Amino acid sequence: MKPPGTINKKGLDELISLIPELESYQGSFGEHDFRKEGNTLHMGPFNYSPLLDNIVHSIHEAGLQITFDWPSWQDEAERICNEPGELEKADLETIRKLLTLHLRKERFCEGHLAAVCECGLMLSTLRRLKTLRDEGAIEAV
Repeated sequence: MKPPGTINKKGLDELISLIPELESYQGSFGEHDFRKEGNTLHMGPFNYSPLLDNIVHSIHEAGLQITFDWPSWQDEAERICNEPGELEKADLETIRKLLTLHLRKERFCEGHLAAVCECGLMLSTLRRLKTLRDEGAIEAV
């Protein structure tokens, strides 16, 4: 059994292999399931696109999520994502924190991950992850 915090090479490779598809993707990353009963509109669960489903699955398979106080780190995450050049300098721990934060936020705000994909932030994060892997900065088993 792998120790906690270990990155799974197969999952990491699967995640990085999704970059070209994410680069060329033109569709919706997901939508809420709405149904109407009389005058009442019911909002059901958020349904991911197959691509977003694969991204989430691969993040989990790679073991990239970490345990940390993500709510108190949100301002730092916003700074990293909004200041030009900051994401391109991020180390592996920062990338893991960003991915964890987005996955956790999805639990409280369905559709958050779709928005992260639509604005290009997921693509930029995965590109940085690929660079770190290519530079040998990631130990994966």
